[in-house]
Amino acid sequence: MTVRKLRKKQRGPWCSYCEDKTRAVYRGCGFTKFSCSDHLEKLQEADLNMERQEGHLSEADYQTWAKWG
Repeated sequence: MTVRKLRKKQRGPWCSYCEDKTRAVYRGCGFTKFSCSDHLEKLQEADLNMERQEGHLSEADYQTWAKWG
């Protein structure tokens, strides 16, 4: 997984999944999603979905890059 724990000296942003304002403890691979310790599973799931989407080649990508690699 690419989920990373924020260091103590980093002031984490707010949790992306909490309705009330809770400081984030973890960040996702894209620096767009953050979570507290209660919502770590949701962040891991979002990261996994992001990795799956980035790993998928469109037909144009395949014809341009994958044939030559």
